Formats: sequence, C-alpha cells, structure tokens
Amino acid sequence: MKRYISLVLFLVLLLLPSEMKGQRIVASASVDSVAILIGDQTGLTLEVVQPHDAVVSFPIFSDTIWGGLEIVDMGKMDTLPSDESNVKVRRRYVVTAFEDSLYLVPALPFVSGSDTIWSDAVALKVIQPFEIDTASHMLADVKDIYKAPVYWWGIIRIVLLVLLVALLVVLGIWLYRRYAKKEQHEVVKEEEKRPPYDVAVEQLDKIKAEKMWQQPARLKEYHTELTDVVRTYIEGVFDVASRELPSSEILYMMQPLLKDKKEMLAALKQMLELSDLVKFAKASPSTEENELSLRNAYSFIEGTRPAEQVEEVNTSENELVKVD
Repeated sequence: MKRYISLVLFLVLLLLPSEMKGQRIVASASVDSVAILIGDQTGLTLEVVQPHDAVVSFPIFSDTIWGGLEIVDMGKMDTLPSDESNVKVRRRYVVTAFEDSLYLVPALPFVSGSDTIWSDAVALKVIQPFEIDTASHMLADVKDIYKAPVYWWGIIRIVLLVLLVALLVVLGIWLYRRYAKKEQHEVVKEEEKRPPYDVAVEQLDKIKAEKMWQQPARLKEYHTELTDVVRTYIEGVFDVASRELPSSEILYMMQPLLKDKKEMLAALKQMLELSDLVKFAKASPSTEENELSLRNAYSFIEGTRPAEQVEEVNTSENELVKVD
C-alpha cells in the first residue's frame, strides 16, 4: 500500500506543470572577504532568486547586522534577470567591525506570503594586526594616519597663477610709469614754458566767463578757484610755496616783496581774507564784494607782472578789469 502511494506521488510530480516547478524561491548570503583587518570594510550581499510575480521581503536592519557587524552603507535593491521565469533581487551592505573576533551571521529570514525562506549562514574573521599594551591607558588610533598624496599639478597651477598675477602687476606699473607719467611730465613742461602771467590771465578770463559768483551754490567753488589761480601765480613769479600756506602766511611773506606796491598787497589781502570767510566761515558776501575779489585778482597779477614779460597791449586797463 505504501509503495502504491509513493508511486502515485512520484507520477504527480512528473506531471506537474513547469510553471509550478519554477515557483521555488532561493535565498543566499555572501561576504566579499572572509577576513579583514579591524576597522576595514567589506561587502555583505543578500540575494534572492524568485519568480517574476513573487513578492519577497528582505530582513530589516537598523545600524547593525545580526552578529555585531556595523552597517556603514545600505545599498539599494537591484533586480537582474535570472532565467525565463525567475529574477534575482540583490542588496549589498558595506559592513565593518572594531573588535578582534570571528563574526557569525546566522541564516537570515526572507518572507514571501506565509512562507519563510532562510539564507545560509556566513562568517567573517576580523583580525587585530598589532599588539595592544593592556597596561597602558593611552588611546591609540585604530589605523595608521593616512598620508594623502601630493597633488603636484594643483601646486603648479597655483604657482603659475601667482606668477601671472605678479607679471601683470609689474607690467601695469611699468606701463603707467612709461606713459602716464610721461604725459603728465609733458603737460607740466608745457605749462612751465608759458609765462605765469599768461596762464593766470587765461584762467581768470575763464572764471569771469562762467560767472560762478552769481550762483549761490557755486560761491565756494568760485573763491577756491580764484585764490588757486593767484597762489599758483605767486609761486611761479615770487618763488613762494603759496599753495601749501595759509592766507596769513602768504601775506606775511609777501610784505617785503611788495613793500613798494602797497595797493597790490591790499588787493591780495582783500581777496584772500574774503575767500577764507566763504570757505571756512560759510559767509555769503554781496555781489559787489565777489566782483571786487575778481577785479583785485586781475589788478594784483597785472601790477606784479615781471618786467621782462611786459608787452604793449591795445586794450585799456579798465577793459581788463571790467566785470560784466
């Protein structure tokens, strides 16, 4: 009777459709290395061969694998074709350990519906490569300090960049000294060729034409330009550094030089003192006072003109000092 039953079961298995034979699920576990040094990392791969339509749940871990292995990285699920009716589902974990021991990862459960499929167990040996002095309480690194390689190309690029910037700076300074200063020197030379009298009269004519004293907002600018013209003229004719001196010092130094021209000294004093009141005391002189300063500037320059520069002119003195 038993033989009859066994024969019937064997015939049923032979007649079972191939689709049903392919429903078998196989789980496995493997490690990349059977032994690692303490603190090193290796891979633990869990793999399931299953039918296309099967749903299999992998074991769930937090930060460690059973057996004490710590998870460094938890990879994603990969699905690969196996054959016509099955696929491979794979997940790779990067693990490490910090104790010298033989770690045993037991068979892991994979659940599919009401069935549980178990993988094979794997082992990993963690080796301590150096002796530990248990009598010492000093902390020691798990691994030697890693020396990064020298990135020579990066260093060379930085050096070349610094040299290029330095070269551009030197070139810019050289060009400035060669051309900018040359132009400035030529302008100064051109001004030096012209008599101070001619330069001063030309600048006063320009100030007169602009009529800045009639614009309250430009009153300070008017007196500043006016006194600058006279100061520059004094420096060119009398060799007095008047552009760096206050008004009182200019008048003091001009007294012996104008001892025979008291009216010129008085004209200079009126113009400088009124300019100081406008620039420093924020005074608001009348139109007549502003025009008087311009007339005194013309008078001072005309009255102190060097003898060698005196020329015959066709216009009368009144036309020279007249203010429109």
